[in-house]
Amino acid sequence: MYDVKLLESKSIKSKTLNIITQTLYERSKEESFHSEKVSHLCGMIGKEMGLDESMISELIILGKVHDIGKIGINQDILVKNEVLNESEWAEVKRHSEIGYHILVSSNEMAKAELLKCSGTQFDSNIVSIFIEKVLNNKI
Repeated sequence: MYDVKLLESKSIKSKTLNIITQTLYERSKEESFHSEKVSHLCGMIGKEMGLDESMISELIILGKVHDIGKIGINQDILVKNEVLNESEWAEVKRHSEIGYHILVSSNEMAKAELLKCSGTQFDSNIVSIFIEKVLNNKI
């Protein structure tokens, strides 16, 4: 019973992330193209690093959702052709914070994976800084 609930929970979370990214892509075709390109590059890098297929798949997914926080940014700012003013640029910079909160709430992207792979797949110094300064401070 627990396994079924866990699978259903992951499925619902995955569907929710898909809905959010699709909404973002509908707002901006450039975002869709950009995310697909980043996703492809992540997969290529993972292959060159000799990662297993599950890690490569995860990198591909992460590439697709890396800008998911832009869903919370004003559409007019995202499509603006002129140079952004200071307050607009500050809002755009918030997309990583918004994305972090969206992804953390999914519970599928966990601190445990970073620690588990620290020093092998991930640079241990970067993992340490990310956990201590970003995750523990809860931006």
